[in-house]
Amino acid sequence: MTRPPPLPFARILRRLRAGGLSLLVLLLWSVVAAGLLGGTMASGRPSPGPQPADAAAAAGQGVDWASLLDDAWLRGRAAAAEAERDRAAVAQAAGGAGATVTSTSWTTPAGGDRAIPALALRAYREAEAWASGFTPGCQLSWSVLAGIGRIESNHGLHGGAATRFSPGGVVSPAITGPPLDGRGVARIADTDGGRWDGDTTWDRAVGPMQFIPTTWRSLGRDGNGDRVADPNNLFDAAVSAAAYLCLSVDGSLADQGRLRQAIFAYNHSWAYVDAVLGWASFYRGGVTVGPSVPSGSAAPGTSRATRPPTTKAKATTTSRSTTTTARATTTSGSTTSTTTTAPCQTTTTTTSGSTTTTTTTTTTTTTTTSSTTTTTLPPC
Repeated sequence: MTRPPPLPFARILRRLRAGGLSLLVLLLWSVVAAGLLGGTMASGRPSPGPQPADAAAAAGQGVDWASLLDDAWLRGRAAAAEAERDRAAVAQAAGGAGATVTSTSWTTPAGGDRAIPALALRAYREAEAWASGFTPGCQLSWSVLAGIGRIESNHGLHGGAATRFSPGGVVSPAITGPPLDGRGVARIADTDGGRWDGDTTWDRAVGPMQFIPTTWRSLGRDGNGDRVADPNNLFDAAVSAAAYLCLSVDGSLADQGRLRQAIFAYNHSWAYVDAVLGWASFYRGGVTVGPSVPSGSAAPGTSRATRPPTTKAKATTTSRSTTTTARATTTSGSTTSTTTTAPCQTTTTTTSGSTTTTTTTTTTTTTTTSSTTTTTLPPC
């Protein structure tokens, strides 16, 4: 079998003029597509890989875990154009009150505390994928977000049995912190007209990640694709926290020094930083999916996140004795306040004072008053 003779150069040119333009376009597109693909892979797009053991429960029946993460990455990639603009807003927030104002300490939790509700766990894992699209070099772990969520609202479960999660991630009743009135906390007058926190006098931290309304106004994000940025939504709050952490420092959060600085920028407390990292390490050792949270909306109301109801016990003892000289009245008071903060480390503060008044009567009165206040954050 003989081969056909090579085409003369003139014939090749004629064929290129006739149909070679399409071939040229195809060749150019293949080069561009290869570049795009290479850029995508280099930018941290989630690879299929093995699913975590909790993936099926977190995603729900019949939901493909890899698709969830890929969709989250694409949403993060679409938001990446806003990263540099928002970096300045993060710097401003970090230089002020931060993203939230919770204070806590870390101690090893009980074994049952590995539980994270399925929808909250899904929100944390999707936020990790979102962050890898938003800022490819950030390398933020979902477990850090879980640590923040555990401290701020017990993963949205602060309302206890009344808690409801909508299918889209909205937590009800809404979770708000104490008024930021300057008494032991930052002083921030109302900035949202009560829209998110229901308080028209003072701001309050809001939602499962406890964002201050001023920070949410500039940095709140849509995390589930419904085009609404709601601080009471698990997905929106998780990606907003992820963006804040990633933009608060330059470089990878796989570096522990940078990670600590990023968490401190979120909340200006080194005890808080230690607590978040303690929970993050704990969760990396494995989590339990649960408890099951009813779907829907709770009855109208607000769950106060960082200052739950307080129980007080008060005892007063009065004794009188008669003398033949002068009247002396002595009153002494002491108050002991014990606060247990998640994850269950106890701090005790005692104050006391006394006042003595003497007049010319024949009665001495001594009054002793003690008051004990115990506050416990769930689920301790």
